[in-house]
Amino acid sequence: MMSTWCIGCHTGYAASVSLDLTTRAAVEAQARSGALVGTVTHAAGFAKMPPSGPKLDDCSVAKIKAWIAGGLK
Repeated sequence: MMSTWCIGCHTGYAASVSLDLTTRAAVEAQARSGALVGTVTHAAGFAKMPPSGPKLDDCSVAKIKAWIAGGLK
């Protein structure tokens, strides 16, 4: 899911807003802070991701939330 929706902009030296999401640790940090769910659901106070289109489908958001609820395993 990350490679489909996020890695295109959030990778390497030129990562968008200096947020490189190519490592599990980086994604977990965003999940723990609440930023991952906030951005993909377009919640108030968070940048909308992806920025140039609709938010992720409900199934994808549910998978992210389940991963977080399951202890990021």
